[in-house]
Amino acid sequence: MRLSPLTPDFGYEVHDLDLGSSISNADADALQAAFAKGHMLLLRNQQALSDAGHADFASLFGPVTEEYLDGSKVAWVTNRPNTKTTVPGEAGLHWHSDYSFTEWPLRGISLQAMELSGKSAATRFASTARAWAALPQALQAELEPLEVLHLADFSGASAELGVPTDRFDDEPDQELYPHKWHPLKMPHPRTGEPLLFANEFLSIRLGGVPREKSRALLQAIWPILYDPAHVYEHDWREGDLLIWDNFALQHGRDDFTPEPGEPSPVRVLRRVSLGADYERMVQSVPRLAGALAAM
Repeated sequence: MRLSPLTPDFGYEVHDLDLGSSISNADADALQAAFAKGHMLLLRNQQALSDAGHADFASLFGPVTEEYLDGSKVAWVTNRPNTKTTVPGEAGLHWHSDYSFTEWPLRGISLQAMELSGKSAATRFASTARAWAALPQALQAELEPLEVLHLADFSGASAELGVPTDRFDDEPDQELYPHKWHPLKMPHPRTGEPLLFANEFLSIRLGGVPREKSRALLQAIWPILYDPAHVYEHDWREGDLLIWDNFALQHGRDDFTPEPGEPSPVRVLRRVSLGADYERMVQSVPRLAGALAAM
């Protein structure tokens, strides 16, 4: 097994490792160290990997969740209709970290491309660790003591979970709009590395400053966090497997809805998620628990 940098900022590509075979202790140690340092691993040509094998590999990096609360350790991200999926359809997804609107965001996520055809969406990644380090010192000093409100819309009034507005009170209705105040300068849960823990999809306001100041500060953050020169865009190939740290990296994708008269592309990704407090997190969001139970 060997590793090569995936981007100058984060990630490693893993070569000469078949996940269908057993992983030596030395390779497991090297993978864990690379994940802790680079926050993302890419392995290609893993078509033969089973559901159980995918979950076993992900478990090297943390406790695997049962995302549908049905005993299964795998979930699906697909645009196929009438399929149990965590992310249905072909619409774009703004930058986010999964479940940042709760006390217990996922620790990590792994996706594997199982079936692809036509023009389907790439997945984009940006580093919250790089972004904090890239902030000008004066801006760091201004942001360091602040908290940020992460909020999702489960009211049914919007087709999206994200609410790009700061119209809400400090403590909105928790059932309709589950939310959590997080430190804007978030220490990484394992390493303590400082992270810029705000995202354009779910972070609606900074605390401790007037709303106009909050808007101005967030608008100063986004161009640094999402600087195209430091974004990695992964164009999926069948058999690709990615695993990433949900605190240190944010992700998103473009809309890939076909033009009228064109066939829908096929995009089937298998998903394994990491998080010791997943079930407690789901129960803290009643409408999410209800949606999962109805799948």
